[in-house]
Amino acid sequence: AGGSSLWLGTHDNLCRWIPGSPADCSIASGLSVRAMAPSANGMIVGDGATKSVVRVSGGIVKTLISKAGDAPPSVRLMRRDRDGNVWVAVEGEGLFRIFHDAYERFGAQEGLSSNLINALVEDREGNVWVGTARGIDRFREPSVRNLSTRNGLSSDAVGAIAPGPGGAVWVGTSRGLDYVDGATITHYRMTSGPSVAFIAALCEDSGVLWAGATGGLARLSGGRLTALPRPPALSNLMPDAFAKLHPGDIAVADYYNGIFSLRDGALRPMAVPGAQGKLVYALAAGPGGALWVGYYQGGLTILKDGQARFVDAAAGLAAGPVEAIYQDRAGAVWVGASGGLSRFRNTRWTTWTAAQNLPDGGVQDIVEDDRGSLWAVTPGGILRLSQQALQATPDGQPARLAYSIYGLTEGLRIQSPPGLSHPRLVKSSDGRLWMRTSDGVAVLDPSRIHQTALPPPVVVEQLVADGKTIDTSSGLPVAFRGREVQLTYTGLSLSVPEAIRFRYRLVGLEKNWTDAGARRYVAYVNLPPAKYSFRVQACNSQGMWNLTGAALSFEISPQFYQTKWFPLACAFAITLAAWGAYQMRVRAVVSRFRLVAQERARMTRELHDSLLQGFSGVVFQLEAVTRLFDSNPVEGKRRLDRAIEHADQSLHEARRAIMNMHLPELEGASLSDALQAAGARAVEGSAFSFHFAARGHVRELPYDVQAALYLVGREAMVNAINHSGGRRVAAELTYSARSVSLSIQDDGKGFNQETAEAKEGHRGLLGMRERARQIGATLTFHSSAGQGTRVGLVAPLKS
Repeated sequence: AGGSSLWLGTHDNLCRWIPGSPADCSIASGLSVRAMAPSANGMIVGDGATKSVVRVSGGIVKTLISKAGDAPPSVRLMRRDRDGNVWVAVEGEGLFRIFHDAYERFGAQEGLSSNLINALVEDREGNVWVGTARGIDRFREPSVRNLSTRNGLSSDAVGAIAPGPGGAVWVGTSRGLDYVDGATITHYRMTSGPSVAFIAALCEDSGVLWAGATGGLARLSGGRLTALPRPPALSNLMPDAFAKLHPGDIAVADYYNGIFSLRDGALRPMAVPGAQGKLVYALAAGPGGALWVGYYQGGLTILKDGQARFVDAAAGLAAGPVEAIYQDRAGAVWVGASGGLSRFRNTRWTTWTAAQNLPDGGVQDIVEDDRGSLWAVTPGGILRLSQQALQATPDGQPARLAYSIYGLTEGLRIQSPPGLSHPRLVKSSDGRLWMRTSDGVAVLDPSRIHQTALPPPVVVEQLVADGKTIDTSSGLPVAFRGREVQLTYTGLSLSVPEAIRFRYRLVGLEKNWTDAGARRYVAYVNLPPAKYSFRVQACNSQGMWNLTGAALSFEISPQFYQTKWFPLACAFAITLAAWGAYQMRVRAVVSRFRLVAQERARMTRELHDSLLQGFSGVVFQLEAVTRLFDSNPVEGKRRLDRAIEHADQSLHEARRAIMNMHLPELEGASLSDALQAAGARAVEGSAFSFHFAARGHVRELPYDVQAALYLVGREAMVNAINHSGGRRVAAELTYSARSVSLSIQDDGKGFNQETAEAKEGHRGLLGMRERARQIGATLTFHSSAGQGTRVGLVAPLKS
């Protein structure tokens, strides 16, 4: 259907129907329509009756294809593409492409997988896909068209290109000069000088085309290519670059011989300060008629009004041999070198290198197209850079370069090394770009690129957290825990899939886009818990970005130690630990103080039981001595000696108690013997009688139990002798299976227990209780007036 018309094909007619009116079937009667497709100048129809392909326009039928191979065509399929081409599948004869009534055929001999075609379809990028009996074939209109000897060039070895009038170009080859005007190529040969000359440079000035060739300098004027006589001193002259400073004033560069001025058809040496000893590698006219000279050794000289200024990498110029110099429409000068791309604007240099995403190998030539893009030739392909973005780059502050690249995937084969010839890249008057390659000339139309380019769709394929794939099929945000997050993404381009480039940004973490190049995955490690949105955009080989891109939202859930309450729990735990440590410290101090107090009490008891009790006996002996001093001096002296011995023994016992609290009475003697000896010593020299008895099976007792029983027993016996007022003391030690008991019995006057314990300066009873408590024993006192006192101590024993 075209416009508001509907075309109908039948087995014997072609009709056109406009809604609201009857169908018109008189346009081309007698056609047996097998297939049809609209074209720019009519309807293309496959006629089954004549087995031909015809064009119907204005009621006129014109046969386009009447025979294919040895048989007339039988049309099976027909389709019109976006460029106006009509593709026709012919039974057994392959595929035909019709454009402006001309056609070309593609069959098995031309590389089609089979001459039997079953399907035709055009995709969103303009690729035509052909389904045959043996496979699938793709037809794609490349961005770059190549011209070589197959198209009529004199030679595939091209040295220079120069624009001509009306979109035509001049091409200098190894076999002379060619003029390319559309499909017509005209050859020019030297009418004088060498018959074969390699042309390395071209320059047009006032209707005269100048050529630098192996034979020297030549010019094309009046349709004749004539070599100029060479100066005798320059037998090896081969100009390889021109720079038109003014009409009639051209600078000519020779790699080995230096720089010359071409005026009135004559070459004269030109003095360029600082150029001596350097090899001239590039030449161009700069702002204000200045001459810019680039050197193979690096750096360049700017010559204006007789004043020369040398610029090199120290001043901000790209390092390495200078290969191209170009002035854009805004007046900025661009310099291509092996080390990068430089711009001179507002008296400042800005240089882009590999650090700013420029491909390795530097820049070999530069040109600006009619659509505001800057094109730069590199060893890997030709770059298209946005002049708008470059103009916005502050002087001296190079930003990361964004560009589209056209190389082998577009059929472009860059010549490497570029060789000594200029220019390598030019723009013809119709806006097309022409570049010499390793096998002829490549032609690229920037306007056509913009017309056909479509951005590729992009999708996030997979989300993996710590090696586990997360299901994102619902399209809703997903939440998970993970230390390492990997995302894979891709873009769809059926034209040049390997040329798709990507950029991504993780919203919530990154503010700027990251250029991923051709890489189709990204990994993040140790992302903090938060909500994120991963966004990715794709760019096709022609530089068209899909700005909508694709997005995937997800949330990293916090680990328990990343939650808000975890710091509070840590603070509480630290506080609790500090409080516990403080309590332990307090308990330790209290325990230490208690031990000190217990030790003090123990020392008090030991001193009381040893030193005090011993000296009590000494005092008792001394009292007896005083009574016998007059009546019986001999007995008094014996008692005095005995008192001195008791004093020495008591001192020794106190010293031992203080040193290690081990009782000497228990060393080398049993408890029974020690108690019996203590009782005998206590009643010695008094009117008391002492009786001791041991019952049961004698057992080995712990030292603390023996010491407690001995000291309590001795204390009780001494108290009975000193305070009871009686005449008899008896001690009984009894062993049983689970305990050992000690009983001290006197026949004195008895005592009041509460009064005795409260009496100041006397710790005997209290000491006895503390000793009993230390060994877990039971201490009892039984006393009544006139009935005496009985002290009982029962200590449990471990079985």
